[in-house]
Amino acid sequence: MRPWLPSVVALLALAACHRRPRAPQPTSPAVPAAVVEERVVEDAPAATDDLLPGTLNAFGLPMPTVTQERLATDDMKIFRVDAPMPRVMRYLEQRLEVHNADIHPLAAVIHRAIVRGVQSNLIVDVGVRDEGDRTMVTVWNRTPPPAATAAPRTLDEGLRAVGFDPATGQYAPEFNR
Repeated sequence: MRPWLPSVVALLALAACHRRPRAPQPTSPAVPAAVVEERVVEDAPAATDDLLPGTLNAFGLPMPTVTQERLATDDMKIFRVDAPMPRVMRYLEQRLEVHNADIHPLAAVIHRAIVRGVQSNLIVDVGVRDEGDRTMVTVWNRTPPPAATAAPRTLDEGLRAVGFDPATGQYAPEFNR
């Protein structure tokens, strides 16, 4: 091994570690920053391509103005909306409280959504299918029927209903086996 090789390596290592001083940066005259006025908008205006509610509704859910009803039953309604699916989905998102949905590129199903802005809690399932420049929307009413309230019974009426006669203390013959 050559005796001068380690010293050359050490000198190269020292030269690589040495930092050169930076060139002085030219100083620019101090210019005051431009004052930017910020405006706070409380309610942002609706986008120009947002759909507006029309006169048709599906179980309390107002449908857009460009909607035609195709089929209606007691618990299902089918509509054709003359707008692309992204616009229809944005419209529905503004009017439904969604907790569970299956969304795909050409179709979506919204499960058990609550209609906003309605006094009673209307629950609907909504199916959306993309058909190019129009969208098919199916709405199912999933609101549970109001619970039937039975008139309160007296104790004697309740016992008679199960076949026990409180006057005699015996079961009725058809219940006594």
